[in-house]
Amino acid sequence: MVLTEAQKREMSGALEIAPEEKFEVIPLGLELERFAAVDREAARREARAELGLDEDHVVVGIVGRMVPVKNHELLFDAVPRLVTLLEEGVRELRILVVGSGEREHELLEYARTLEIEDRVQWLGWRRDLERLYPAMDVLALTSHDEGTPVAVIEAMAARTPVVARDVGGVGEVLEDGRWGALVEWPDPAELAERIARAVMDPPAPERLEAASRSARKRFAVERMVEDVKALYRRELG
Repeated sequence: MVLTEAQKREMSGALEIAPEEKFEVIPLGLELERFAAVDREAARREARAELGLDEDHVVVGIVGRMVPVKNHELLFDAVPRLVTLLEEGVRELRILVVGSGEREHELLEYARTLEIEDRVQWLGWRRDLERLYPAMDVLALTSHDEGTPVAVIEAMAARTPVVARDVGGVGEVLEDGRWGALVEWPDPAELAERIARAVMDPPAPERLEAASRSARKRFAVERMVEDVKALYRRELG
C-alpha cells in the first residue's frame, strides 16, 4: 500500500520492490474541515493584525520542518526578483516561515546573507494553521521531494492559492496544475514569476472553493478508512 502514484512508480521502478500491479494506492486522510469552516476574511484580518501586517502587504507563506529536503533557500533566493515583480513601494512583501527544525539557525543566517531578514517572519510551530493560511496570499512549497504534501492540501482546503515545485506527489494533489501553479525546476526566477502571477491575478473565489472541495473529498479521513477496509475485504475474500 502506497500513498501516491509517484510512490508506486518509485517502488516498482527505481527500487524494484515489486511490479506496479502489486501496489494499491490509498491517498492520505487528513482532518480538513476545520480549514474550510473558518471565516476566511475574519481570520485573515485577525492573523494579519496579530503579525503586524496590513492588507497591503503581499504575504507568502512556507510551512514545514526546517530540514534540507524542504529547500527553504529556493524561496529566499526568489525574494529579490519577487520584490521587483511586485513593484516595491506599491505593495511590500513579507515571508511567513512556519515550522522549526535542525536548520533553523542556518536559515536565519542565510536570510541575513541575502539581506532579506527584514522581510521574513519566523513563527515556529503553530497550532492555528486554519487562521494562518487565510492570512497568506500564496502558500509556497519549494521541496526537493515530497510524498504527500500536507501543507498544500491544507492550503487548498483553506482556499489559499498554492505555488509548488512539481516533485513527488505534488502534481497528483494539484491535478497537474488544475488547483495551483507548478514549478518544474528549482529556479528562483521561475518561482518568483509564478508567485507574482498568483498575487497580481489571483484565482477566482469560485475556483478556490472548488479546490477546497476537491481536497476535502480526496483526502478525507473517512475516505481513507473506507479504502483500507475495501482493500482488506478484497484481499481476504
